[in-house]
Amino acid sequence: MAVTVVGSHGHARAVLGGGWQAVTADGGRLAGGPDPTPHEACHLALLADWLDDASAVHPASFAASYHGLEVLLGLALSSIERRCVTLPIEDADEDIFGRLAEVLAASSGP
Repeated sequence: MAVTVVGSHGHARAVLGGGWQAVTADGGRLAGGPDPTPHEACHLALLADWLDDASAVHPASFAASYHGLEVLLGLALSSIERRCVTLPIEDADEDIFGRLAEVLAASSGP
């Protein structure tokens, strides 16, 4: 199975178990080997299923990705304030990751 994307300046191609390549219109070429992790096949199969069925919801859709981000924000907020955080986070308009960076920098010493 392969996924090829063609653009105005060349194309990029990922081949299941075979790596990837990018070719520019002027003959430039980049390539890399296959991903050594065992999940490459699963990710490409999910992408192919999603491309074949426009009504399908991709596992990395915005809603799913946002939920994952909210879990990370909850973990960070819980670490900063040392409290249980209920999802969805109601007061997420602040810079939680910025606050976490400040706390970690202050605790690491000079």
